[in-house]
Amino acid sequence: MNPSIEAPRTPFWGYEDLALFASAVLPSLALALWLVRICRAWEPRFFASVAATALVFQLFMYAFLLGALYLLISFRYRRPFWSSIGWTFPIPRALRLLALGAALAIGLSGLGVLLHAPLVHSPIEDLITGRASLATGTMDRHPSHYAPLRPLARTAE
Repeated sequence: MNPSIEAPRTPFWGYEDLALFASAVLPSLALALWLVRICRAWEPRFFASVAATALVFQLFMYAFLLGALYLLISFRYRRPFWSSIGWTFPIPRALRLLALGAALAIGLSGLGVLLHAPLVHSPIEDLITGRASLATGTMDRHPSHYAPLRPLARTAE
């Protein structure tokens, strides 16, 4: 790699910028909850599952926080966003890790069968019982991660 192209090693942001980004969390949370309520009123069948609701909430929350970070870097410092946050995507490594993850899942499942592991009901099973849960891919999340969504669950009842 050419040293003249490398990103600088010292950060160009300060604690004021960290405070600005942290102050975007509560508005992002409020906007994400508001949009989830609108989406839930618009398409209630999709949002019948906790997994779908949680996934859409996370999507909105991350999008707003990424947008806040983009505004902070792009407008305040006039720097390119993706290179400023050090984003890289090494495709060969990602494919290898994806294959190893699948092998690990299959191996652990086989080990559970060999050891005659008992079937124990867990809250995670509640997230993966419906078709929407499986389609959204949120089967690795625990319900305790969705504390901000609990008011939405109460309004749906």
